[in-house]
Amino acid sequence: MTLPLARSTWECHAFFGLSRCPNCGGGGLEMTEHVLRRTPAGDVSDYTTACRRCDQTLRFSFRRADDEPPFPAFGGEQPSELLDAGQYLELAEEAAGDVPDDPADIRPVEPDDLTLEDAFEEIAIAVAALEETLKFIPPGEFTVARDALWTEESRDRFDRDPETFQRRRLIAVLGGYREIYAAYARAAR
Repeated sequence: MTLPLARSTWECHAFFGLSRCPNCGGGGLEMTEHVLRRTPAGDVSDYTTACRRCDQTLRFSFRRADDEPPFPAFGGEQPSELLDAGQYLELAEEAAGDVPDDPADIRPVEPDDLTLEDAFEEIAIAVAALEETLKFIPPGEFTVARDALWTEESRDRFDRDPETFQRRRLIAVLGGYREIYAAYARAAR
């Protein structure tokens, strides 16, 4: 059996954060250990995780990409083998969800309030995650295919609202995210 390819450490962390525990169904696994193994076929990452709800231990092994992209990119030109198009879309929407369109609206008062730096990072993640969603649409096609959705949640969302996965809609949303990103980049100077 060929191990799935982890294109970056960041992609592994996103995978754990979006995974559900097979024991209790709880969302989000916490990484507790990582071991990098060198094999004749290439590097392999072995991860031990724990469910945040029931504390069940789960283990995962992934092939490693030769070149890891800089943060916040998740991987190269090919679609992910760890997360499906719907999971990347969910990640993009969650990351962008708390970020005001205008950096001037960021006014942290409490220590846990969103800072300009936090918002800049979140919108960068949103852009990268939405770019990943688009990688699941083959050239010449107009939408993510349902078989590019591996999780029940992603397939359910597709069945409820297939337009969400259309190339033109995703590109329009990505354009909006990029405009917000550019505003934060200017504000960070």
